[in-house]
Parts: sequence; structure tokens; C-alpha cells
Amino acid sequence: MDHILKPKEMSVLRTEPDAAQGHAHWLPTFAGFIQAMEEGRLAINETPLDKKSLLVNFLSPKVYVYITDVRTYDLAKEKLDRLFETRRNNICARHVLASRSQQMGESLKEFIHALEILVKDCIFTAVDAETYRQGC
Repeated sequence: MDHILKPKEMSVLRTEPDAAQGHAHWLPTFAGFIQAMEEGRLAINETPLDKKSLLVNFLSPKVYVYITDVRTYDLAKEKLDRLFETRRNNICARHVLASRSQQMGESLKEFIHALEILVKDCIFTAVDAETYRQGC
């Protein structure tokens, strides 16, 4: 069963354009793998799983460099999360959303899907009349 759940090696670099997306997909895959491994070990009464060592086995050398100084799995996971977390400029994200137009040959469904993806980067908050008058 672990062969089916086994994640691929995390080799995406944080400087790549889709690094955050790659990390966001890889992390739950790896967490599911660890959970399956732990359940299997508990079922046959083996020793607890060394999550940090397992994590190291699934990181490329270029990614491993970032966690060489941490001792625990939780600290390594936290460091990787901070490393791959991207903070997008809200004004820029709103501009990209507002200026996105339907491309030639793009169906309405495809266009709406693209807008749904872009809106995830925007931060929209409810504003009442008084806050709006005060300049948000």
C-alpha cells in the first residue's frame, strides 16, 4: 500500500514560478504517506516512525540544504512552509484579475475557471459605508 501513496521527491526550487503551488501539493501527499506508514507500524507494534529521516529521503539535495540545521520533523516542516510561502501583493493580484480578459478560443467555462484561480490571490474584505467614507 505504501507504494501507491509514496510521494515523489520534492525537487522544486523556491525561485521557480510555481514553487509555492508545487509545495502546496507535495506537502499533503507526504503527510498522507506518513500517516499510512504510522498506521501500518502501529498495527504490527513496531517502534515509532522517525519522520525527520523519512522527510530527508524525499527531498532533493537542493531542497535539503534548507533544513540541514533543524533537528525535528515539525521544525523542518515549519521551515519549508515559510520558505515556500509566497506573499502576493494584493494590489498587483487585483490588477491581474481585473485585466484578465477571455482569450481567443477560450471557452466561457475555461475563462471562469481562470478567474476563480486568480481571485484566490486577492484579499477582499467587507466594507461598510462608514469605513468607505473614511477611505478604507
